Order: sequence, then C-alpha cells, then structure tokens
Amino acid sequence: MNQTLTAVLALLTATLLSINLQQNALRSLLSSITNEYETIGGAVALDVLDYVGYQEFDDATATATVTNESQLTPLPFDTTQTFAAADDIDDFHGIENHIYVTPYDPTEYLVDIDVEYVAEDNPDSTLTTQSFAKKVTVTVTHPQLNSGVTMSQVFSYP
Repeated sequence: MNQTLTAVLALLTATLLSINLQQNALRSLLSSITNEYETIGGAVALDVLDYVGYQEFDDATATATVTNESQLTPLPFDTTQTFAAADDIDDFHGIENHIYVTPYDPTEYLVDIDVEYVAEDNPDSTLTTQSFAKKVTVTVTHPQLNSGVTMSQVFSYP
C-alpha cells in the first residue's frame, strides 16, 4: 500500500511539474509573439510617417514659395480626406482605421493619424495658429497588441 501511494504521489508531482513547464513555455511563446507584433507595428508606423513626409508640406507650398505662416492651411484641418487622396501633410489629419497590410504578415493593422501645428523651437508645444512646423502622430493597433504603437515626427517648411 505504501509503495502504491508513493508511486501515485511521484506521478502527481511529475504531472504538476510537466504542466508548470508547459505553462512557462506557452507564456514565453506568447510574449515572443506579442514582441513580434509590436516590432511590426513600429515598422508600420515608420512606413506611414515616411509616406506622409514625402507629401507636400501644405496646399499653399505645392504651387508657390510661402514666406508668411498665415498663408498656410488654417485650423481646424479637414478630416474628410482618405489616405489615398491625401496630397499634403495636413490632409492626413483625422484619418482613422486606415487598413495597412504588411507584405510579411497577412493580418491587418489599423492606423490613426493626427496632425497639428507646433512651435518650431519647441515641438511639444501645440499651436492654435499656423506655423512652419507640423507634428504628425501615427497610432498603429492590432488585435494581438495589448496597446497601440504610437510614433510622432515633426515636419518643417522649407
């Protein structure tokens, strides 16, 4: 009887140890997957910022040289543009849930974009009037991410 009880306890201990090891391996794998999605989300944000940066600074700067800030697009920015139709930086303001699919990952990332005028000497200072500096903030979300990936970049004219 003692031998049977000892064998059952040994088997129970081995089973619990095995389950614990499998749980740790699963947690490690899930953490690795989350890190991969965060890395891809960061790459998506950088790609979108690069794309925005290749557009004209403003509608007014597309056809002429602007020397006075008051010639730039006044606030509030139009929020009816689509990603594909945007042709200058402030056209991207207010774009929400733009679907971005990477060539490596067939799942969809959602991109939200905000644009604001900032002080040229202090990009953390948001302005309510035009300036020669626009701050673009891109937020990328995905169901596998615990929180979105957010990146900002300041674009200036000229």
